[in-house]
Amino acid sequence: MRITQEELFSIEGIPLAQEDQDRILRLITRLRDATADNRIIVFDWQDVSEEIRSVFNWAGGDEDWFVVMAKEPEWLPRWLEVMDSMESPDVYILDGVVVYVAGHA
Repeated sequence: MRITQEELFSIEGIPLAQEDQDRILRLITRLRDATADNRIIVFDWQDVSEEIRSVFNWAGGDEDWFVVMAKEPEWLPRWLEVMDSMESPDVYILDGVVVYVAGHA
């Protein structure tokens, strides 16, 4: 599922409080800085901070992997395509960073 920044900043169409939007933007800035040299960073879901888990949790608790890259590739590497067992990973298209969240269950 593709999740845009606008969707991330609202719950069922209702915008998040400005404080929560600012918190998410600070997190996105940190992720963007981490991928500035075009690295692909892969984390076990349990190894990411609680702050990240609270923002990127659209799978409702079935998350297992968290992947960050500087831009969306024209095609996904095969290993990334199959990280999610049932469907494509959740894709967050944000300000200067792309996040994939996938699970095996």
